[in-house]
Amino acid sequence: MPAVSISKAIKLSGKSRQHFYDEYISTGKISVDRSSPKHPTIDTSEILRVFGSLKGDSLKTDQSIDNNLSTETIDLKKELERLKAENNGLLSLVKEKDIRITEKSIELERERQRVNALETRFDRLLENKRDLKEELPNPLPPANFWKRVKAVFSP
Repeated sequence: MPAVSISKAIKLSGKSRQHFYDEYISTGKISVDRSSPKHPTIDTSEILRVFGSLKGDSLKTDQSIDNNLSTETIDLKKELERLKAENNGLLSLVKEKDIRITEKSIELERERQRVNALETRFDRLLENKRDLKEELPNPLPPANFWKRVKAVFSP
């Protein structure tokens, strides 16, 4: 809250100057900021703490406080809306990625099934080939082949 001069603090408290000094400042009930020796100040929150409300010129002070708060509130609301919009955008991106991941997982599973089916088919074909080799008689060696060709074509 804003700091005000001691005179302004007295007006806001609605007390007399002497009573204010004797009863509140000298006893330490209200703290005074004496960082600037020529211009000591009292925070309005101290006046509110001790007296509960502001009197006198409180309308002007309250209006300036309200203006500051409303400006800050508006800025915070704008920032909140911006962050909400950003958050919603990020959530939609995450959902899209999740959908893509699910689609790719399904596609990958189908490919695995296809590969497994091909491997099974290949294994069956190899077994059939082995069975056929066992059933067929051994071919004649190449030397016998040429002898038979000569026998067929010789006069």
